[in-house]
Amino acid sequence: HLFQHQISPSILGVIYKKRIPIVYTAHDLKMICPNYKMLNHNGVCEKCKNHRFYNCVKYKCIKESASKSLICMIESYLHLLMKSYHLISKVITPSEFYHQKFIEFGVPTQQVTYIPNFLSVKGSNPDTSHIGDYFLYFGRLSEEKGLSTLIEAFKQLAYPLFIVGTGPLETEIKTCISENQYHHIKLLGFKSGEELNNLIKGARATILPSEWYENSPYSAIEALSMGKIIIGADIGGIPELIENNKTGYSYPSGDDQALKSVILQIVSTENQVLIEMQKNAFQFYLNRFTEKNHLIQIEKTYKEVLGYDDD
Repeated sequence: HLFQHQISPSILGVIYKKRIPIVYTAHDLKMICPNYKMLNHNGVCEKCKNHRFYNCVKYKCIKESASKSLICMIESYLHLLMKSYHLISKVITPSEFYHQKFIEFGVPTQQVTYIPNFLSVKGSNPDTSHIGDYFLYFGRLSEEKGLSTLIEAFKQLAYPLFIVGTGPLETEIKTCISENQYHHIKLLGFKSGEELNNLIKGARATILPSEWYENSPYSAIEALSMGKIIIGADIGGIPELIENNKTGYSYPSGDDQALKSVILQIVSTENQVLIEMQKNAFQFYLNRFTEKNHLIQIEKTYKEVLGYDDD
């Protein structure tokens, strides 16, 4: 999983020499992008395609620092020369978007496979007959998550928005809400466990307003597992988690007016239609993101790299 920063790809050569197959789940884009998320101060960036890692320094992609960017550029070229990532038997991507992006950036097609994330849910089916009276964002409070677009969309609406989470933008968001007296927008801080679950269950819809290449956010899968409608930006792997008009709606990433229109559409939709969408959302979870489905595909991948037959 996430080995690059703490352990480094140096472990790959040691494992390979022991003739142990390596299966790596790519939760980010570090294999093909020095700053791991194809995002800098100019927005989404793919300039390092075809191993042009020098662009990392040119655009100061690592915390807008030339020195930090230089280190990551050197690291990327070093592992390219050492063919470190060639030693991986199979790269698993939790989204089809990442699957295609890795291939587009030169990872051999046979080396990469798509296996969705899973969420193990205990207990009975969710109450899909309940229609909530507020919208919910839960996750990290950082710039790439599109929170400024989210607040911009809600500032002229009367409908409640709950923001759950912590991060570098927490103070800025709190000040914005206070100074502009956005009384219908509540910043609730960090929540987890039953408290978070109850907030998700009580929402009319959850919103993923991201403005970077999200992989397969667990917040979306959590919402689906509780039968919640998702409003998501059409970027990265988010559209794969939404069946438009059935389990939720997509809108152009960064477009606050388009997001506002979707919110108004959901508010004006009859309850019976929303209930049907909530049922669809839970069924979508059952079809794609359960532990059983995930393990079947993982076992198939392990057998493949070990050279076992399917039987």
